[in-house]
Amino acid sequence: MRNLFFVLLGTLLLDQVSKLAVLLFMQTGESISLLSDVVRLTFVRNSGAAFGLLSGNRIPFLFTTFLAIVALLFLVVRSRRTRADLSFYLVLVLAGAIGNMIDRLRFGEVIDFIDIGGKNVRWPVFNVADSAVTVGVLLFLYRSLVRRPDAE
Repeated sequence: MRNLFFVLLGTLLLDQVSKLAVLLFMQTGESISLLSDVVRLTFVRNSGAAFGLLSGNRIPFLFTTFLAIVALLFLVVRSRRTRADLSFYLVLVLAGAIGNMIDRLRFGEVIDFIDIGGKNVRWPVFNVADSAVTVGVLLFLYRSLVRRPDAE
């Protein structure tokens, strides 16, 4: 359980420190090229859900996120002894949910800044919390669909 706590804490710290750095050193809308045009830091404030959908609906997002956090905590505690891999995936999703909920509570919106793509095709700007959720879900799907647990 201690390892899961460190994963949760480390992910949250990376998320919140990176967002703080963006808030301190960048202006909203500012973009800094890191790796040519492929990777940029672009400061975006997102009041919506993933990819800016449903902007301006703060209360439903907070309520839904709170319910998701409670459910994830329950699942992590329930699975920690029998399915360490599942607990790890769930903790990544949990850390991402908490990280973005902190933003919504503090600022009323989420701070996004990771911008990847090409000149004409760009992925919507995201953050460390979004990455944690995505990685956790993808690992879970891989484990569930590709690498069948019963095949081991």
